[in-house]
Amino acid sequence: MSAVVVLRNGQMLQTYSDQGLTVGDVLDDLRESGFVGHLEDEHGKLLRRYVLVGGSTYNFVEKQGATWFDVHLRVPSPSAFAADPQAMMRYLGGDDPIYDLGRTSAAIPLPLTVEAFALYVQGLKFRVLDALDWSFVSKVMGMSRFFENETQRQSAFLEWTQDYLRATCAGVQLRFTESVKGKGMPDIKIEALVLGEWITICMIEVKVEIGGGEPCVELVKYYADYTTQLWQRNDWLYQNSCCPVLLIEVVGPHVRVGGAVRYVDKPAYQPFTPLLHVFKFVQDADHLSMLSRALGSIGDAVKSLVAFYAGVTRSLPPVRAAEVEWPYAITRLQQQGAVIVQTTLSRSFLRAMNKQLLFGVELKGNRRIVKFCQRYGTAIHQQWAAEGFAPSFTCHALAGGWLMIDMELCSQDDGWVSLMALDPNSWSVGDNAANEYRLQPEEWEVCKQKVVEAYRTLWLKFPGFEVFKLKNKCRMG
Repeated sequence: MSAVVVLRNGQMLQTYSDQGLTVGDVLDDLRESGFVGHLEDEHGKLLRRYVLVGGSTYNFVEKQGATWFDVHLRVPSPSAFAADPQAMMRYLGGDDPIYDLGRTSAAIPLPLTVEAFALYVQGLKFRVLDALDWSFVSKVMGMSRFFENETQRQSAFLEWTQDYLRATCAGVQLRFTESVKGKGMPDIKIEALVLGEWITICMIEVKVEIGGGEPCVELVKYYADYTTQLWQRNDWLYQNSCCPVLLIEVVGPHVRVGGAVRYVDKPAYQPFTPLLHVFKFVQDADHLSMLSRALGSIGDAVKSLVAFYAGVTRSLPPVRAAEVEWPYAITRLQQQGAVIVQTTLSRSFLRAMNKQLLFGVELKGNRRIVKFCQRYGTAIHQQWAAEGFAPSFTCHALAGGWLMIDMELCSQDDGWVSLMALDPNSWSVGDNAANEYRLQPEEWEVCKQKVVEAYRTLWLKFPGFEVFKLKNKCRMG
C-alpha cells in the first residue's frame, strides 16, 4: 500500500509506494519540486529518520518564515552577544525573545520542571554545611582579592571547584574542561559520566571584574549552542529531556548560581540566587549564611542532575516529547500509569500564569485536576470542602517552595455543569451543545436564590473570611 502525502487543506501532494522510505527521503524529493517544510502525523512533527508506513496519510506543512533555529544561528558569538546592547535588544528585548531570561518574558519555573533545581533552591534555606563545604566557601571568599586577568581568576575558581566537587560527589566521575580560544565554549564546562556517556551538567563563566559584558546572556548563548548541537545530531538527550544544566557566574568578587533548560519552544534561564558578593564582611551573618548555602548546595545539585540523566530513556521517539517541560511531579504520575491532559491557554494568559501549570489527571478511573502555586488558602479550602462548597483536594509541598494542589474534577461526564451553562440569558443561537442545560427563566430564578443561600451559609459558618470562590458548578438531576 502507498503512503499518501497531503497538504493541510486535504489536497493530495504525492504518493509513495516504495518500501522503507524515510521522511527525509520524501522531504528531499518534495524539495526538488519546490516544496520546503516538514511532515506530520496525528501525533505531531516527524523526524527525518522516521520510516513511512504504507496506507498512512501524512500532512505536509510548508515552512513559514524562519524557525527558532534559523534565528538562533544568526545570533552573534556568546562573548560578542553579551557585550552588544543593540544585539541583546534585538534578540532579547521583545515580548517573545529568543531565550527566556525572565526580563521580558516568563518561562515555566525551572524548579518545577527539574527536581535537582528544586532541591538546590531548598538547600538555600535549609542546608547544613559540613567541614568540606566550609573549606570551599572560605576559598571562594578568597576571591575577593584582585586578579591581574580573567585567566588567573578562572584558574583559581576551577581548582577549588574541582577539588570540592570531586570530594563531595564521591562515586560520580566528573570531567572539567577550560575554554580554548576559538572553540566557542564557556570558560569552564563540567561533565559527568552517566551510563557510559559524558553529559554536560554545569557551565561556568568568569569575568575578572564587573563590566566585561553580561555573563548571564553569554552563558545562555553557550547553552543554546550546546542544545542546538544535540538537536542537530538527533540526540536522545534532546528528544527525551529538557537538558538541564547548572549555570554559575563568577564576576569579579561576585557569584550567582542559576539553571537553564531547553523547553519545547526555546531555552529558558532562571537565577536561583542574587549576585552574591564574597567580600570579607564575616560579621554579616545573614549574607554569609546565604552565600555559604549557595556554594555548599552546588555539590547536591550536581549529584541530583546525574541522577536525573541516569533516569532519562535513551530510545528515540519520532518527535520530541511535549512532556519535557512538564513539572516533574506530573511526570511521576504519568510513570505510575496516569493519563495526563495538559490545559491549553492563550499566549497572553501563558505569560501571566507562568505558562501551563494546570493538568487533568486520570489514574485508575479517578479523574483529578492538578495545579501548581506557591501560596494557597489550604485551611479555608478544607473547611469549604468539608461543607460541600468546594471540591475535595490534597495539598503536597514540593521542594523549592512550590505546592501541588491535587483536586477533585467536577466534570460534565459526572453530571456537573457550570452555573453559566444554566443561564437562559446566555442562550447561543444555533449552538445546541451550549444550550443543552439552559433553565427556564423561573427555574433560573430559583437557582440564583439557592446560590445566594449558599453564600449566606458561608458567611455564617466562616465569619471573617472573604468569600473568594464558590464551587461554581451545579450537579444536574
